[in-house]
Amino acid sequence: MRSCFRLPGRSPTQAREAFLAPLRLALNCVTRAQMYLSPASPGEPESLRLSQDPLLLSSSVVEGGLRLRLRHQFRVVEEDGGRAQPWHVSTQAYAYRVDRTDGESELLSWHWHPIPARGVQYPHLHVSGAPHVPGAAHLPTSRVSIEAVLRLLLTDYGVPPRRSDFASVLDAAERPFLQYRRWSSLPDVPWP
Repeated sequence: MRSCFRLPGRSPTQAREAFLAPLRLALNCVTRAQMYLSPASPGEPESLRLSQDPLLLSSSVVEGGLRLRLRHQFRVVEEDGGRAQPWHVSTQAYAYRVDRTDGESELLSWHWHPIPARGVQYPHLHVSGAPHVPGAAHLPTSRVSIEAVLRLLLTDYGVPPRRSDFASVLDAAERPFLQYRRWSSLPDVPWP
């Protein structure tokens, strides 16, 4: 499947839609739930959430199924330099969490919240219940895309896909993220 999405845009609306369109396509691999954006003043971060929160997913691996929570903050920004498409979306923070449906049993949680007052500033993973990994451990990661989380749920956690071509759809949806991201490995932030 060929990707037709480009993250930069000629206007804030174009850049926002170029960011959201691949995510809608990716989410359609597991749910009919819609994305909601919190209203934001110009220049302020926007927050992305799902219409079903948490999103309940059946699983052939985890008895009782899974709950997925997606939180993603972004800002539409204009670049200097006279580019033909000067606007782009810049991720400000994210939290993607996978729980068991039995209550508060968190399995995996990916975070990036680069505000110093919130503690750990680098992208990280929490793994609950794993031997030899303290529950509060912040395992360093590079940036994690929503598409990567969905791919993990579909391939390793036995979440049934809504479409048979989910692998190529996720690849195409993730391609603009990989092509236009401003950084991918651990950013220069102070270690605790």
